Amino acid sequence: MGTSYSLLAFYGGMLPREAYILDAATFHRTLALAPNLSDVYVQRGLYRGFPKMDPVAAEADLRRAIQISPTSEDAHHAYSIWLADQGRFEESLAEAKKVLQLDPLWAGSYASLASLLYNLGLYDQAIAEVTKAPNLYPSQAVFGLAYEGKKDYVRSIAAFQETVRLSPGGFVDADLARVYAISGHRQEADSILQRLLKQRESGYFSAYKIASIYVGFNNDAQVVRWLRIACEDEDPWLTRINTDPVFERYRSRPEIAEIKQKLIAQAKTFPD
Repeated sequence: MGTSYSLLAFYGGMLPREAYILDAATFHRTLALAPNLSDVYVQRGLYRGFPKMDPVAAEADLRRAIQISPTSEDAHHAYSIWLADQGRFEESLAEAKKVLQLDPLWAGSYASLASLLYNLGLYDQAIAEVTKAPNLYPSQAVFGLAYEGKKDYVRSIAAFQETVRLSPGGFVDADLARVYAISGHRQEADSILQRLLKQRESGYFSAYKIASIYVGFNNDAQVVRWLRIACEDEDPWLTRINTDPVFERYRSRPEIAEIKQKLIAQAKTFPD
């Protein structure tokens, strides 16, 4: 249940601020029932990383999860993601390669490794890694990102379109809209943007991903506005602001530093 709540926060199933409260309640109950379960330390470690913004405690939990279950691909996968968010890419790559060794039939193993290569700007290597996956979803989305990085927008659009076809209504809609905007297909981009804005009126869609669309439109004011809304939502995508190539030119802006400080202040409002 706790894992499900955190995934709902990440993939847009519910408002992250609300999901994390439920997440904390479930892993506390699990700790009482099974204090030596690797998975519960994975879950608490991710929570301590975000929204609690406590990297020392987060890493301690994730390393304990691996110590309890050294062959747990979930534990190594979570640690790899956390290390990447901290900018510790070499360590993250080592953990991602362990996940691939432990579970070579899981497409996510390839997608995670390819995503790290993408974050490092190694676009050709990311594409090569994705082609090894036993099936294209979820790896297909990494194709789109890597081709976007290479400025091959025709292939990027095609990859994102295929991802949306395989999993309609997900956050990749925003990636497709962004590349539409960058490549001059502004009408198609705006059509998706308006649909996602409408979705937020009746439910939830990641404000971080909406900000990424405005990157494509080169609208700095709206990028910052939506990143601030993401902060209010406790959007977990904000953990990637330091490493996401989409936002590279915004990282040094004072507004981003303000958002980071606000996230640290807001962390105190969540249960330990």
